[in-house]
Amino acid sequence: LQGRKSRDLLLFTIGVNSGLRSGDILAIKLNQVRHLKPGDRLVIKERKTGKQNILMVNKAIYKAIRDYVKDVQSTSLEEEFLFKSRKGKNQPIKVESLNRMIKEWCRSINLDGNFGAHTLRKTFGYIQRKYYGVGVEVLAKRFNHSNPSTTMKYLGISDQEVDAILMHDNDGAPDSDIRDGPKTSLMIPQKVVLSKTAPREFIPGCAQGRSDMLSEDFEQTVESCGMAVSA
Repeated sequence: LQGRKSRDLLLFTIGVNSGLRSGDILAIKLNQVRHLKPGDRLVIKERKTGKQNILMVNKAIYKAIRDYVKDVQSTSLEEEFLFKSRKGKNQPIKVESLNRMIKEWCRSINLDGNFGAHTLRKTFGYIQRKYYGVGVEVLAKRFNHSNPSTTMKYLGISDQEVDAILMHDNDGAPDSDIRDGPKTSLMIPQKVVLSKTAPREFIPGCAQGRSDMLSEDFEQTVESCGMAVSA
């Protein structure tokens, strides 16, 4: 069980900080990330599309990698998968197992919703759009979606949300709480306030700054579940 807590926390951290598909995250090997530092990038080939994508290492990912490597450095080989399953010889966790793990994490903190393997990727996109005001076109490029309409469905953009913009006054001042608007700096960590009408496919309560997207409660949940969830 050595390294299970830090492994699961690293998996969660990469997921909500990168927006990569879970299958591509699970395919990463230890030697690909062991020596990466903040600002470094790892080029990967998407299994689903065959396109190139990148994992950009921010401070949160760097810290999670460092903590995990520290836990497993005496037992792991360079060619091992970063998220190694307990089953088989050097096999990665399966997407189906990750799906169960995320459901268990969310149940443990009484989150009711349609959570699964895509939740981390969707949470990344939802926070970028709702908190930072990142446009759908930019997120479509990040997700490697060929059509922004796919991204709109992916992020849970509803007809009601589109209708709401028609209530904005011509002077540019929205009627809704300004906390939902884009911030001027990405360097100021604050709590994300998600709408009660948000699709229940995203993990609420993440603290978002360049260095941290994890709420303390959820971080503790992932750590505590790491020893209990089979993968």
